[in-house]
Amino acid sequence: MTSGWFWLKLDILEFIFRVFGEGLLVSYIPINGFLKNANAAFEAGAFHDAAIYYQAALELDPDNIDVCAQLGIALARGNEFERAQEFLIKALDSRPNNAIFLNVLAFTYGQTGNFQEAEVCYRKLLRFGGGDDLTLSNLGSSLNEMGRFDEAERMFRTSLRRQPDHAVSRYNLGLLELLKGNLEQGWQGFELRNFAKGIAEKKFPDAVRWQGEPVDGRIVLLYAEQGLGDTIQFARYAILLAARGAHVVIQCDAALADLMMTIDGVSQAGELTEVLGGIDFYISLLSLPLLFDTSVTSIPDKCPYLTCSPDIPDAALLIDKSRDTKLRVGLVWAGNPKHQSDRTRSMKLKMFEPVLSRAEIDVYSLQVGDSAAEIDLLKESVRPNIMFQEKRPLNEVASVMKHLDLVISVDTSLSHLAGALGVQVWTLISFYPDWRWMLERTDSPWYPSMRLFRQPVIGDWNAVIQEVGDALDELILIP
Repeated sequence: MTSGWFWLKLDILEFIFRVFGEGLLVSYIPINGFLKNANAAFEAGAFHDAAIYYQAALELDPDNIDVCAQLGIALARGNEFERAQEFLIKALDSRPNNAIFLNVLAFTYGQTGNFQEAEVCYRKLLRFGGGDDLTLSNLGSSLNEMGRFDEAERMFRTSLRRQPDHAVSRYNLGLLELLKGNLEQGWQGFELRNFAKGIAEKKFPDAVRWQGEPVDGRIVLLYAEQGLGDTIQFARYAILLAARGAHVVIQCDAALADLMMTIDGVSQAGELTEVLGGIDFYISLLSLPLLFDTSVTSIPDKCPYLTCSPDIPDAALLIDKSRDTKLRVGLVWAGNPKHQSDRTRSMKLKMFEPVLSRAEIDVYSLQVGDSAAEIDLLKESVRPNIMFQEKRPLNEVASVMKHLDLVISVDTSLSHLAGALGVQVWTLISFYPDWRWMLERTDSPWYPSMRLFRQPVIGDWNAVIQEVGDALDELILIP
């Protein structure tokens, strides 16, 4: 999660009747069938199918701006953002002040990293009165993404002056406060993360949402709410609950279950269709920093708080004594491609060639998934050693990490894993970072063994690799 989030509200029926009029389905008899199917698919959430039907209708009537726009919107809702822009821009040529067209186009610009153009659209909406508090918040998110944090804060606060209970603006402002290191102020807005997105809070029958009550002798279930990295980062709070006498259970992805069981005080972990003995309280892992009044100086930073088995077979290569003279470096260059920030946080393996070609180190790939195939594109002389052919439980990955001298990773769950294990880890982050890495710091108060390498300008990974090379020079010289 970044410290700016874009929202798009669009109801198919509202759109059809407000923009096209009630005669849409009968105005163009030759394309009536395509439009009927398109609208039905759109309303059912089948945006790819809807786009195909709208495209067919547009081919029959190329000058139909209504259909052109709806094709762009269907593509946007189906995450085909760059294709969507072509049709939305064409529609706006004819209707330059159409608020719906501008909103959707701005949203696609935000999703493709063209924040300058998103800003232009949102400011135009505000200028001619087609914007609202959500527009202000989205404009703030665009400014955030460009590192214009003070301007972004003004937008969020302006929105809140107009509507103090605007959940999206409160949430976005909370994320910005966290990014700036103002954790006490930020957690309140962060707590609105689900409400702002229209996601229902998770509930457990016959149990009470924990609000800080005494827990001595009670069973408390902590549930994972977002990605693996978030689970790893906030699982440390289980130790604090256990210190208060709670019996702690963690509901999480099965890939993390074995590692979660190594946390002091955790009695059960995993997907947990049933908890032995029932539960008394439940709470999201991501709500614990607020309930424990966490500030930068009070982050529970004792690491390692995860441990792992030292004898996983896949670590055998790392124990080869003939390699003892070289620095053992694990490498992760890409995250989950479905992550909303993957386009800015992941790298291509080829960019690491200056690191891979160093004679003083042995590099071990911890990468899995489609990005792992990039190894085959390199010359054999610089290819890293492959540790995993496929996705493995994270306790196996952790065991490999414990045999390494250093992990170099982009902002992924494996960076969190290394930090939680107390392994030396260098995390490479984009110019506009996720909130948890804050601003300007080269260290992380969450993980004492972590060092941060930041892009000096948007998209400049080459400078980051140069800085990593300089840091490796220093590390190799240390006796």
